[in-house]
Amino acid sequence: VRLRQIWQDTTDGQRPLKAAAIFKAIDAANPGLAVIAKEPPPAHANIEGWPWFENDPQLQKAKQLEMAASIAQLATLVRL
Repeated sequence: VRLRQIWQDTTDGQRPLKAAAIFKAIDAANPGLAVIAKEPPPAHANIEGWPWFENDPQLQKAKQLEMAASIAQLATLVRL
């Protein structure tokens, strides 16, 4: 319920909230990313440090997906 309230308070409502991935900040930091607190909303953070290869967008996408998958393995899906 709290997730839905935060969504309603911080978005324009144009897209429906269907689910959320819940994970610990350390789970995102492990693959080499940085988790930076960025409130509001409460307990929100940005994940920074994604690989960026300006001259090779396919490699960039592959590396980013690999890192995202390692986070997703540790996350809990919450359907709303």
